[in-house]
Amino acid sequence: MPSFRRLAALVLLALAASGVLAARERPLPRLVFVSRDGVPGSPLVPGVGPAGRTVVTAGSLVVREPDGRSHPLLARDAFFDVADPAVSYDGRTIAFAAVTQRDASWRLWLCNSEGRQLRPLTRSDRVLDLRARYGADTARFARYDDFDPCWLPDGRIVFASTRHPWVAQQGPLVSNLWTVHADGTGLARITSERDGGEEPSVDPTNGRLVYARWFFNRYLASATGVTEDRALAMPADTVDLWHALSSDPDGDHLRLAGGDARVRRGQMAYQPIVFADTTLVGVVPERSNLMRATRLGLQRFRGGFAAAQPLFGFGATMGWSACSPCALPDGRMVFSMDEHGTGNFGLFVCEPDGSRLAAIVDEAGRMELDAAVLGPRRMPPTLLYGAMNPFAPDSLPPRTREQILHDSRTARFDCLNVFANAPVDAPFPNAPRPQRDARIRFFAALSRPARAGGDTLVLVADHPLSPQGAVHVDAVPAEVPTFEQLVDSKGRVLRSVAGPAHVAGFNFTRPGAGTKCVGCHTGHSAIRVPDSAGEGEWTNLAPTARVTASSTIADSDGPEGAVDRQTVGNPTQHAWVADASAGQWLRLEWESALDTRAVVLYALRASAKDGGLIRVRRSEVALFLQGREVGRVPIREEWRPEGTRVSFPATRIDALEIRPIMVDGRFRKRPAVALAEIETIARLAWE
Repeated sequence: MPSFRRLAALVLLALAASGVLAARERPLPRLVFVSRDGVPGSPLVPGVGPAGRTVVTAGSLVVREPDGRSHPLLARDAFFDVADPAVSYDGRTIAFAAVTQRDASWRLWLCNSEGRQLRPLTRSDRVLDLRARYGADTARFARYDDFDPCWLPDGRIVFASTRHPWVAQQGPLVSNLWTVHADGTGLARITSERDGGEEPSVDPTNGRLVYARWFFNRYLASATGVTEDRALAMPADTVDLWHALSSDPDGDHLRLAGGDARVRRGQMAYQPIVFADTTLVGVVPERSNLMRATRLGLQRFRGGFAAAQPLFGFGATMGWSACSPCALPDGRMVFSMDEHGTGNFGLFVCEPDGSRLAAIVDEAGRMELDAAVLGPRRMPPTLLYGAMNPFAPDSLPPRTREQILHDSRTARFDCLNVFANAPVDAPFPNAPRPQRDARIRFFAALSRPARAGGDTLVLVADHPLSPQGAVHVDAVPAEVPTFEQLVDSKGRVLRSVAGPAHVAGFNFTRPGAGTKCVGCHTGHSAIRVPDSAGEGEWTNLAPTARVTASSTIADSDGPEGAVDRQTVGNPTQHAWVADASAGQWLRLEWESALDTRAVVLYALRASAKDGGLIRVRRSEVALFLQGREVGRVPIREEWRPEGTRVSFPATRIDALEIRPIMVDGRFRKRPAVALAEIETIARLAWE
């Protein structure tokens, strides 16, 4: 064993040993989990991703009692394999997935907390005549699987299934979410994912669904439209991952649930769960689309949207592979981990930050997975569970453009400002640069099982943006996988710092519902929407400016650090630091005129070794239009690290200067002026 691996193993064992004492001091509740065989000759983890979600090995349901004893819940010959136990909020009933024999399909079953009253929940009951629609391809859909059950606060069960007959872009059957009553009635599909939606959970803070979506789009942005040929596509990074979404219990009002949208790895959260303090925990795989066997890691996002903090397994310093997080009532977490890469997953418990690690179940040669609390839990809010969407989705995916366009079941699309940026330090990339006469295109997928990629793309709508970047469309396709693209007046796809203004995956909307958001970038659905369309026109346009300065320190990235929407981190990368304290200025210039009404100035709070807080006690803002000064705003407030807002009457400008006047402080032992960030609250001006 290499020295690093040996040291990591010793640290892990030491932490586990100390955690055993902690576990004894704080007893664990009763737990139910699955004990499964591994996949012979493969590092695949059963139940994970399109490669492993319906793999059949051999397994049983097991209960761990608070005193540490473990025992089977059901007779060992009840099922050939089991997965995904989920416990009702009153702790009395367990839903789980199982197969009765090796070649059977996965279905959902129920039993009570003692393993009695066993009964089926879903059955092989699809009555669709697929042959007329799919012909020779019907055989692909002959088998479908139900898995990943999760109890809703109203007593229904939401689960994932491949019973909606569609082929994902990379080959496997598409998973979608369905709901069913505990007596097996009321089966209904609530999502229309293009590639996959699975691993549902419930956010305990608001009662919304949280689930993993496969975000991928093989249709790439070309200079003037869409292409499947990467050689003809606009430069962009590859997006092919599982991230966490949040929705109402009926699939309405979809939005990103959390993560760090500035980096692709920070967006990954398979098997997502939300803790009572709003922290999101999910699985980050080594191979982002989970199409093959892969190492798995756990990462957490404090408060939901934040930089990822690696915990265990892939990407972390402890453990080889980790998955299946479960929140305990006292805030701790139980999860599964393969410590040494042997394929032997055991159950572990830790504090929310990953400390005080302890092994609680680890049977040699077995995989202990999918732990759940086997007892009463606090009921989440149920306000969302009153009026559910009354529209039932079609049994089969759309096959023609006319079918989509003539369907009266539509949704409304409202984006108050596609050019809106997220707040400073929020983990979202910048929006596209404002453009005159821009348009938005809506593309939809038509089911084509025999075609490579499983679909055909069609343009279903093309609408102009308002003069201030808003989109208000009364009727867009519902229950259909779609994506959007922004183009200029000549049909050229707009760009931002993060890439083309072209959605890198597919979305959907429930009929009669709507989309209300701001921005056009990853995470736009998670940004707070202003109270009115008028307020939505205004946003921070500083990131779109050309920035110059009187001077900068020699080892910095220049004045652009003042408009990167970040106030934390290395000052030489995320701030403007001048090499003197007197006579300094920072200038922002735009290609088009803006109506501007405020700036927000963030003082630099450097580390003690860099000199600490640089105080700018007096300053001014000079406003320019076509080279002429049109206003000057004195600032008698000191710049604060949390931001000093300076408002003034709306003024048309194409440039502004920030001029510090009274400055106290030093940076690396030299007098200096520094600005961590500037926001320019503005909108594109129109004649």
